[in-house]
Amino acid sequence: STDSGYMIKVLDDNGSGEAAFYKWNGTDWETSSPVYSSFRFSNLGLDFGIGSDNIKVENSAMLLQALEEQPEKVQALFAEVPVEAALDLNTNTERDYQGLSYAIDDFITSFLTGDGDSGYKGAYTTHIESIKSQNNRIDDRIEDLETYLEQREETLREGFMRMEEMQSKTNTQMQTLQSTFNNNNKK
Repeated sequence: STDSGYMIKVLDDNGSGEAAFYKWNGTDWETSSPVYSSFRFSNLGLDFGIGSDNIKVENSAMLLQALEEQPEKVQALFAEVPVEAALDLNTNTERDYQGLSYAIDDFITSFLTGDGDSGYKGAYTTHIESIKSQNNRIDDRIEDLETYLEQREETLREGFMRMEEMQSKTNTQMQTLQSTFNNNNKK
């Protein structure tokens, strides 16, 4: 590709097991350092307790520093609607930052119903469609088996009827023979 700006993360060439980042410049991969512009709880000295849904302050100095230096990003992290005009260091542009609850709502909506603009159906919708498709295949298979069993039942019924007819003819012939033998023995 001649496009530039792609970045990948791989294990470093020196065998240390550390991560290394490379960025495509349009003709070759060059060593790069990623820039993260989103705030995370850990950037603010906040964290969830293990097995808890309560937010607790792990490092109050980090929280105070973030509130003093970049209050719009801290606000954006907790806001319900996007907060405007914060610098994105990845693109060096001003962009809206959305709050955690807003981002989670977007994620859940995308997970459940997908995105109509891109054609993505959403994992949940895709899973439900897959289950419906499996059910339809199972229903078709059941219908095929029922048809087979009905045909098999009809074949066995016809065979049984022929057997009963033959047995009835055999019984009639046997009675005729017995009666003939009995009449011959009386003479």
